[in-house]
Amino acid sequence: MEKKGKLMIVVWKWLFQNVREEQRIGGGKVNYDFLPVKNQPNDFLLRYDPESDIKESFNFLKAQVSNYAKTHQIQLFLHVSHGYSKDRHSRQIEAFLIKGGKTIVDYYFFGNVNDHLYIRIPESRYGLLGFDGNLGGEFGYEIIKVYDLDDSRNILLKQAHFNSTWDFYYYKFKRRTYEMMEQLVQFYWPLTESGYKISENEETTNSIFQQLEAYVGIIDGKPDKFGLIMEYPDFREALYYKPEVIQLLDDLKKGFSIFETSKSEISRAHLTTLRNAFINLLNALPEKTYA
Repeated sequence: MEKKGKLMIVVWKWLFQNVREEQRIGGGKVNYDFLPVKNQPNDFLLRYDPESDIKESFNFLKAQVSNYAKTHQIQLFLHVSHGYSKDRHSRQIEAFLIKGGKTIVDYYFFGNVNDHLYIRIPESRYGLLGFDGNLGGEFGYEIIKVYDLDDSRNILLKQAHFNSTWDFYYYKFKRRTYEMMEQLVQFYWPLTESGYKISENEETTNSIFQQLEAYVGIIDGKPDKFGLIMEYPDFREALYYKPEVIQLLDDLKKGFSIFETSKSEISRAHLTTLRNAFINLLNALPEKTYA
């Protein structure tokens, strides 16, 4: 079987250059284009800036998914400034992202420069987006270029920027699960020797506890107080994971109950049970932990 290409669709307020006439809409303005990745002829970024209402933009996206789902893995990113909302539009989106009970597209809502789509300083080899609709751009005294130009001055995305951005989202939940397990066990295991008890102010004094809260919010599909769920697809509704995986998520949540009661004592038996629940979940998730 031929390896699928990668298609990253980003709906944002783009500035367009070097586009073909058929990609123009009324008045000569451009609203989408395809940018290839250098030396990866089957991988593309589709930039799209809808000039119409939500329904029409969904029709466009549905057509792209239909055209490329058989030949490409697809990631879809929807900027909230275009009116997209997880609460209002998840079902409409999933209507054309799920085929035969299987999710054919990973989708994400994004809406602030902290998302991994954006260039990060000093880790400037990661990310694609700059500011004001640009790819890359000027950051202080540093100019970050995420693409080259061929002899015809067509844009070719740099592999490092495209691949690192793709991989971050592709491996995201499993990596977050593994790192959450490691942080919990490494932090609490030494404390169990002295009979550590959850304090009443654990939430405000322990950063590991705060990360656990955020992680549980991801499992539940609910935002924590920092809105971190915005970075994750709702995999419970998307049916990407099988029912047995959903059960393992629920089993893991039960193991977190020890952290919910003030003055609960955490033992090594509790941590061992919790770590086993993490490992069972990690083994059942279909993707890799890291690229």
